[in-house]
Amino acid sequence: MGTPDFYFADTTTNYEAGFKGEFFDHRLQLDTAIFYIDWKNIQLQQLTAQDFLYTGNGGTASSSGVEFTTSYRFSDELRLVATLDHTDAHLTQDAPGAGGQTGDQLPGSPRWTGSVIADYNLPLDSRRSLIFGGGYRYRDKVVSQFEGTGDPEPVGPQNIVDLYAGLVMQGVTVKLYGKNVFADRSYTGLLYLTNPKLPQFVPVQPQTIGLSVDYKF
Repeated sequence: MGTPDFYFADTTTNYEAGFKGEFFDHRLQLDTAIFYIDWKNIQLQQLTAQDFLYTGNGGTASSSGVEFTTSYRFSDELRLVATLDHTDAHLTQDAPGAGGQTGDQLPGSPRWTGSVIADYNLPLDSRRSLIFGGGYRYRDKVVSQFEGTGDPEPVGPQNIVDLYAGLVMQGVTVKLYGKNVFADRSYTGLLYLTNPKLPQFVPVQPQTIGLSVDYKF
């Protein structure tokens, strides 16, 4: 079927610089980093003329970006955590076997991701407390194949909101939670099962409401 007998191991050379610090009596924490990755002999899913998928090497690529995480404790009860990441991951050499051209965004690599999480703990007495919280997660759109294929199978952005409320008492936590409470109908990616021309998109966790009980020994 025209597939190679073997493929080479891929290698990466990574460069990173960052900063971590605490301010305002340790209430504010910052963690930021910039990075650059030089990727050689990247391993890619490729397709023969008979529509047979195989793993092969695809030249070179690079990934560069910035990562930022911060948390702030407004009080002993309330804490906020936020993240923001930007990544530019693209081919630096054509990958003909996978239809990739220099400059194409790497499949499955979002340019932007971010999140905001809040937690609130309200003591009722020395043994009980109410807990509330929630989070928002964002992931930018991604492509599932290289733009050079003419059919990149894009996957749209994600906007996921999770919420919870509960009661903690003597090591027992009872929590009512909601996952994807606004029923965001987005996808994590896709799979090729039997026919490479008929990809199966994989959805994120649907709107889910549940109750959990945990006991800490």
